[in-house]
Amino acid sequence: MSKVLRIGLIISSAALAASMLFNLQAAETRNTGTLREALRNRKTTRAFAVGSISRTALDDIVWASCGKTHSSGGTAMRTAPSAGATYPVELHFIVDKIDSVQSGIYRYSLEEEKLVLEEGGRFQDQVNEVSRTQPFVALSNIIIVMVYNPERIVARYGGKSRDYALLEAGHIAQNALLMAADLGLASVPKGSFDKDRLAGLLKLDSSKEPLYMVCIGRQQ
Repeated sequence: MSKVLRIGLIISSAALAASMLFNLQAAETRNTGTLREALRNRKTTRAFAVGSISRTALDDIVWASCGKTHSSGGTAMRTAPSAGATYPVELHFIVDKIDSVQSGIYRYSLEEEKLVLEEGGRFQDQVNEVSRTQPFVALSNIIIVMVYNPERIVARYGGKSRDYALLEAGHIAQNALLMAADLGLASVPKGSFDKDRLAGLLKLDSSKEPLYMVCIGRQQ
């Protein structure tokens, strides 16, 4: 019997929270392809198609990126390794055309195991404007932005903290890319963007820094 990870989506606004709280169902062990097949099929594919993708696909990509797998010493452990289990890389999901999911910018809360809707609306074109205006960005159903939060790690690792966060971002990105391959979706990892403008779009605190991005959508 497969385990199920429940990921809630809630609105940041207290006034809307009651009416917008619902659960996502993301299977930890959904019976799809093998790891070997996902590795073989993973490739950078910039030919994205217009159209929607399923909520199940979003569930699986969220889980692959940052889902809880087990606990150790009272700490929730994730699908991607992290230095000292500090998890300094925060994930923002910019989604559009997902079945039964409102378009907008979501932040994944590690503490609550929830996607929190920070702002509703379609932001793919704005992300495209701050990242070299490549067509696949604007057509993405899911854009994952990996953001460095030094407060989660600096006290423990000091000057090496950002280096460890970069390694973690790479682990997270590969997990997301492999899940996209398993689902038959197109995906592109992207490191070329205006960090300050992207941080402004995400309304990040000045201490936080966008590190890396993964764009996922339908294949042509």
